Amino acid sequence: MCPTVGSGGITRCLSWSHAHSKGVKYDTAWLPIFCVSRGMAVDRWPSVFSRFGLDALRRWLVPNDTLQFVADRSRHDFGDIRQAEVVKTEFVLTNRDREPIELVTVQSSCGCTAALPKEKVLQPGQSTRLTVQMSTGTARGEQLSTVQIVYRGVNSGRQEYLPLQVSAHVKPEFLYAPSAIVLPVGRPNRFVVNFWPGEQPEFQITGARATTPELFVTWAPPLSGGTVWALQVQYQPEGRTPATDRAEVIVTTNSKRRPQCSIPVTFVDAK
Repeated sequence: MCPTVGSGGITRCLSWSHAHSKGVKYDTAWLPIFCVSRGMAVDRWPSVFSRFGLDALRRWLVPNDTLQFVADRSRHDFGDIRQAEVVKTEFVLTNRDREPIELVTVQSSCGCTAALPKEKVLQPGQSTRLTVQMSTGTARGEQLSTVQIVYRGVNSGRQEYLPLQVSAHVKPEFLYAPSAIVLPVGRPNRFVVNFWPGEQPEFQITGARATTPELFVTWAPPLSGGTVWALQVQYQPEGRTPATDRAEVIVTTNSKRRPQCSIPVTFVDAK
């Protein structure tokens, strides 16, 4: 028998979740009571039976209900790490719903990868582990990446999303400033970029070149007792206009994690 609550002569069904917790079997016998509770005319009852399955009926009875699929935490912080480093962590995923849940796919943002676990379908109460990998590359400073798990209820077909985040503070191998060069077209000019050590001990510039012949690049080691390397970029147009308004200065270093870096050069019209 369906548990009911009387109010002014009107009878309505308790929610599916409440009935289930009381050990009441949820079957098609509930459909007439549901129709009565909604004040439906008898001639509309067949359409409810034919058009709506039990899962759809449950969503009507509990409109804000969602699949109970959770992770042991929503975010993992790797703390301080270095450039060109690859770090991993595992999230424990658990199906706390009453129906099986299928893991459809995993979507990740830049610098982060994750693959679906072997268990694609989790039965109620079952858990699995998701490995998330973060690659820092040449990034530096605070980094945040997102992994989004797409899953659905096997019985209901309802699709939902579970976002997870990984973060880290990337400590650079070396630093330099300014990070870009701007030169007026046709005017001889000289530009200095300073480099100094970060996580790379005894940092050194081992080479440098420009991608356009109008630029000449030289470098100088630190003065006695100093740590700052000076990279000098000279622009000598000699009456020629650069073939493009953009170029690069490519600097090689003794860092194994970041053996080179590129400094963008932009040529602008002289005013």
